[in-house]
Amino acid sequence: MFFNKNKKIKRLSVLIFVILASANLFAQVGIGTTDPQSTLDINGSPSIASEVDGLLPPRLLRSELIAKTGYGAHQMGIIIYVSDLSGATNTQTRNVTEVGFYYFNGNMWGKMGSNNSSGDIKSGIQLTDHDGWIRLDGRAKATLTVTQQVQATALGIGSLLPNADNAYLSQNGAALGSVSGSNNRSIARSQLPLFTLGGSTNTEGDHADLDIIGSYSAGGNTDTNINVNDWAVIRSVGTIGDHDHVITTDNLNNTGSQQTLDITPVSLSVNRFIYLEN
Repeated sequence: MFFNKNKKIKRLSVLIFVILASANLFAQVGIGTTDPQSTLDINGSPSIASEVDGLLPPRLLRSELIAKTGYGAHQMGIIIYVSDLSGATNTQTRNVTEVGFYYFNGNMWGKMGSNNSSGDIKSGIQLTDHDGWIRLDGRAKATLTVTQQVQATALGIGSLLPNADNAYLSQNGAALGSVSGSNNRSIARSQLPLFTLGGSTNTEGDHADLDIIGSYSAGGNTDTNINVNDWAVIRSVGTIGDHDHVITTDNLNNTGSQQTLDITPVSLSVNRFIYLEN
């Protein structure tokens, strides 16, 4: 048994020596090929269904990655796969918020496959911050992480995040990230249609108008208003010729005050987020 173990070790050492020697001699290593076309060229076996092709990087729990202290500038470019999200993140692992592939940039771990840039805006039905996306809800910038505050400041955001409630995206020449305008409008009189209201009674030619002298109610009171069931004394004022009777109309707005006009269109309710990293 001791002999067999030493024999395996010897074979492994020879194999490692051959690989290293090939790397030193040719500066290129081929696995599954005798004609490597890069520093490391690996050919699989796509025609053999029983063989599994692919590269399998180190798989770590997030808590295991957090506990490691050896990563520095010399490890820039290392790739690993984080298989769970155990443990509380530290400075190097603060971007490790999902299961998946990560690379080390010399200072911290970054998620592979992310095309987001600081300052990107997106809509979503998520309720809270997530994966470096910060909800634009008008909160104080000081409530964010140090990295997010630095990114927000670099983008020109002041002490408060923009509040995107009931706001629409627009490239209008205003300060980037600012919220301006209103969804309500008041129409001034000068903006009403050019239309004059008015009119007159019908014209009936020469006729006599009557003048009310007084009216008598059942109680014996006298006034100039004729009510139902009153008696009235009238007199003719004579023919005054063909004429019109003037009428008056109410103000177009009979509420006493002008109301604002809501110009908000039908919309899908979402939240707005800005990418500020983690």
